[in-house]
Amino acid sequence: MRLAIWGVCVLLSAPMWGGTPLAAQPVTARIELDRNNPLPSQLVEAHISVDLTSSGISLGAYQAKLSWDPAVLALTRIGDGETFAFQGPLTRLDESELTFSHFSVNGANGLVSLSKPQFQVIGAAGDSTQLTLSFEALAAADSFADLLPQLAIIPAVAHVATAEVDVEVTVKMPPGSEKLGAYEAFLSWDPQTRQSGEGGLSFANFSVERAGGRVSLLNATFGVIGDAGDRTIMALHFQILDAAGSFASLRSRLGVVPVIINVLATPVPHSPDFNGDNIVSLDDFFMFSEAFGTTDADFDIDGDGVVGFDDYFRFADSYGQPAPALE
Repeated sequence: MRLAIWGVCVLLSAPMWGGTPLAAQPVTARIELDRNNPLPSQLVEAHISVDLTSSGISLGAYQAKLSWDPAVLALTRIGDGETFAFQGPLTRLDESELTFSHFSVNGANGLVSLSKPQFQVIGAAGDSTQLTLSFEALAAADSFADLLPQLAIIPAVAHVATAEVDVEVTVKMPPGSEKLGAYEAFLSWDPQTRQSGEGGLSFANFSVERAGGRVSLLNATFGVIGDAGDRTIMALHFQILDAAGSFASLRSRLGVVPVIINVLATPVPHSPDFNGDNIVSLDDFFMFSEAFGTTDADFDIDGDGVVGFDDYFRFADSYGQPAPALE
């Protein structure tokens, strides 16, 4: 397994939109992700909605487009929104653009949920993509008035996260013993890359004040860049470990405890079509209900290790539909 040591990294992202400031717009469309920082291979659900609460208008019809970077996200399912009047929209899918539209005679007001498309992360750690929403039509019910001039759109950004490991190096000085005055140490990992200059960190310090008890020497954060199933031993070596005042060497009394790091497999999602008949039906529900609350991987739809409510909601979104494709 390989580890890469990070510095301190802060990612800041803010939605951008043009035209009238958002606060002045009575109609707002937005994309909300259930995971803003997913890991590679994880599933991400985007909730697309239009908020007409402050306008007092009912939505009657719309046509919208959702786009993303196909090298980062792959569409796996087009889920209905939560507003009954707009469930089952007409859809057309290109490689990186989903066009969807609907109309309702009665309309809907307040917060109108349009769609919940689901994606799988196919990009690498560190990749990111903006999910961009645009509307070609947005009309009020009854009056058919054009709502596009009143619309503000808030996009969403998905950053593909990297698994990280925090490591603290400490020395424990027994009660009543000498105080620590100086040290020089070397922390190593992934022996295969050490000869190329990677996989090792030297650090040293001394203190006139001296320190006893549990002494923290180093805090470091590593990014995991190995594959599932890889492992590495983090070993610590001291060239110098001296007592304060006397400068006597303490190395002969030192015992070093190494750390073994294992890379676990990324969660693997499971289709809600448990019996394999290509339709999510009542038979699948009976099978799912028996496994609810267990750790049976065959019914763990989101792949988080337990069959729970998140799996139930995903099953409910797929109920009555053809089995969703998983990549």
